[in-house]
Amino acid sequence: MEHFRTEFPIEEAKLKLNYSHRIFCMGSCFTESIGAYLVGYKFKTFINPFGIVYNPLSIHNQMQMLLTDKIFKREDLFFHNEVWNSFFHHGKFSHPDAEMALENINNTLDRARKELMRTDLLIVTLGTAWVYEFLKTSQVVSNCHKVPEKEFRRFQLSVDKIADTLGTTLNQLKKLNPKLQVLFTISPVRHMKDGAAENQLSKATLLVAVHKMIRQCNYAHYFPAYEIMMDDLRDYRFYEADMVHPSSIAIEYIWEKFYKAYIDKRAFMVMMQIEEIDAARNHRPRNPHSEAHKAFLKKALVKIMQLKAAYPDLDFEQEIAYFNADSKEQVY
Repeated sequence: MEHFRTEFPIEEAKLKLNYSHRIFCMGSCFTESIGAYLVGYKFKTFINPFGIVYNPLSIHNQMQMLLTDKIFKREDLFFHNEVWNSFFHHGKFSHPDAEMALENINNTLDRARKELMRTDLLIVTLGTAWVYEFLKTSQVVSNCHKVPEKEFRRFQLSVDKIADTLGTTLNQLKKLNPKLQVLFTISPVRHMKDGAAENQLSKATLLVAVHKMIRQCNYAHYFPAYEIMMDDLRDYRFYEADMVHPSSIAIEYIWEKFYKAYIDKRAFMVMMQIEEIDAARNHRPRNPHSEAHKAFLKKALVKIMQLKAAYPDLDFEQEIAYFNADSKEQVY
């Protein structure tokens, strides 16, 4: 027997990303994992202006707020567990001071609107079709913020509801930003709190809804992160200890599949040089005061400045500061 697992090829993407492109990510924690790789390789990437969000209706609501220039006010927040929260935002936006929370929320939205209008690729990662509706307002929330469950109605979105609401919003965005391409993924994170059967039904609903939108929108595409995890990495050793989240090895494997399909060859060569700079930064010398180490630092600085000359938009401020700290030659 030659094969012990199901491997499948990923189609070459028509859109090949390079360092001139802008990328906008919205969705689950898996979005943040892939987004972190893009940021680490210094692609122009903006991630989750409302924080992590799992369900497609909340992503639709958040995008509508970006498109309609929504400004959050005190009445949009509620006080719970000694902090001010927004039902549309992740807990990282919560704050003991309401004005500080609002300042962070609105400043982030202002930056996000500018980015969204000029982005080339919008990556949307859907996690679950199950939603929570706050009974007092009949509003589906992005985060319950540990408000008692009895104050919500839990239900599953239908395929048509997902495709109609999110699809309409994406069409609005496409009219405002004609160059936009959208890449859907389904998060491989298992939502076991919903129950095993419910999780599978939820993922199936998302899959059908996404492919319905792709058929209706010629600018929408699909990357099979979920299928890679379920069919290729079909083993619990590729999960974290909670048996729910993909391990770092699994995420790295999926990332490799992604960049081989979506990153152009020239950008890939830049990524390799950035890896070399990162490796040099993480190097721990036996003798940090030796001439050999000083030469090593100088070589890394030269490499950075060569990259900066070719790609002026790349931010190497931290790296330059690090290598300059121990090097006699200051590079600006």
